[in-house]
Amino acid sequence: MKKVFYFIVLSVFAISCTQNKNSGNQTKDDSAVVEKPANIALAEGKSCYLGVVGKDSAKLEIERNGTTFNGFLSYKRFESDSSLGEVNGTISGDTLKGSFNFLSEGMISVIDKYFLLKDGKLLEGWGDMVNVDDMTVKFEDPSQLTYGGVFTLNPTDCVNDFIPKAHKDFYYDFRKK
Repeated sequence: MKKVFYFIVLSVFAISCTQNKNSGNQTKDDSAVVEKPANIALAEGKSCYLGVVGKDSAKLEIERNGTTFNGFLSYKRFESDSSLGEVNGTISGDTLKGSFNFLSEGMISVIDKYFLLKDGKLLEGWGDMVNVDDMTVKFEDPSQLTYGGVFTLNPTDCVNDFIPKAHKDFYYDFRKK
């Protein structure tokens, strides 16, 4: 089981990195470590974001309440395993620091998820990871993250079923098992 989990995590990272290098949509600035981002606040209440790289997409639906947030995150990957689940954490300045409890390959796993708010967009953070246990992966040193190298999520309207209710229900039903 441990080897399967490592294989899944490494496969997702490898595919993301390969597609990012092949994508003409990313700029050189997106993959740089951002030291002093623009100070744009994330509004209280519900917000939705969409990121697209090639044929892959990420949807984030979050609810901010002061310095905390919770919501739902969905990755739809072309020719690879998708993942969906809950995301929650804290907001520190212009950085969302959280955990993504997700369903992929028939199992629930947990991975750190950080986003930097810059110019109204959320830049996904990436860096070296360590395995805490068979189902949990955390950033080795969050201060050394690179932002925007994979998905840049743009604000979008929170239309009904932005992340379909059926997908959320499937996730929650699976968690009950």
